[in-house]
Amino acid sequence: MSSDLIDAAGLPSRAAALDVLLAALDHRGGLDEALARPPFSRLEPRGRGFARALVMLTLRRLGQIDQALETKLKKPPPDAVLGLLRWGAAQLFVMDVPDFAVVNTSVELISARKDGRQFK
Repeated sequence: MSSDLIDAAGLPSRAAALDVLLAALDHRGGLDEALARPPFSRLEPRGRGFARALVMLTLRRLGQIDQALETKLKKPPPDAVLGLLRWGAAQLFVMDVPDFAVVNTSVELISARKDGRQFK
């Protein structure tokens, strides 16, 4: 993935990707429904492309990512935190996104959620 696309994606795309990922894993709304509603549907085309690629990659590699996370976690965190860890791992190890970009956006996103502030 080109670094221009990653840089253009920014925080809104990553926030939308987290929402879509959580909806896809929850099975209630599902992936297709989450892709059709805000905040994903409000993104610019480049941001939607990045968010969709991030979600699909995370889902595709979910088994490997979860296996790696299990070795580091003593107990499972809340779903939102686990979602951030999952897509952070996908960005770092598969998409080669710079560490600082993944960490910074992860901290910002988890800080904005009531269920995640204590994990920042």
